[in-house]
Amino acid sequence: MRLFVAIDPGSPARDRIESALVELRREVPDVRWGRSDAIHLTLKFLGEVAESRRAAIADAVDRAAARAGDPFAVELKGVGAFGDRRRPRVVWLGLTDPAGRLAAAAAAVESVFEEEGFAREKHSFNPHLTLARPKALSKSLPAAVAARSELNLGSIEVRSVILFQSVLHSSGADYTRLHEAGLGSGGEAARARNAGRR
Repeated sequence: MRLFVAIDPGSPARDRIESALVELRREVPDVRWGRSDAIHLTLKFLGEVAESRRAAIADAVDRAAARAGDPFAVELKGVGAFGDRRRPRVVWLGLTDPAGRLAAAAAAVESVFEEEGFAREKHSFNPHLTLARPKALSKSLPAAVAARSELNLGSIEVRSVILFQSVLHSSGADYTRLHEAGLGSGGEAARARNAGRR
């Protein structure tokens, strides 16, 4: 099973992201933009994990959510890119986290999964939502990204941490929720949902 731990921005935010993607697809048609229904904030990529470890991994997600504290809000703000400005590797939507709660949640996940035998990430945590991974040079892309450097799509409330399974296809990846651990007072509701799935 190919697994990762992530935060789901939620349906209202996805609608706002989709509106922005509609404009970008029209303005920069030579880039393959992601699907808004697949966008998520990855906290930890676990890679291939044996099915027999699924319950232990779910328990680890519960522990990480407990360490991450109560629900919190962050802003979806600013479009940018990683890599060369003219030919970026990734186009992203930023997340503004002045209180450092996202970083703390990521650190909690990192710590718990290190206890489970997973190696720590080599790169520092840089919260973002991936909008596209351009495969070729696009003349119109740099200007479109620059024009949206201050784009503000409002806030999202982070209430849970989710374990996803990723299945790769030639057309992209499909994501399935396997387990959800609620933060703070939301934890009991999430645990009740999970109990029904087992």
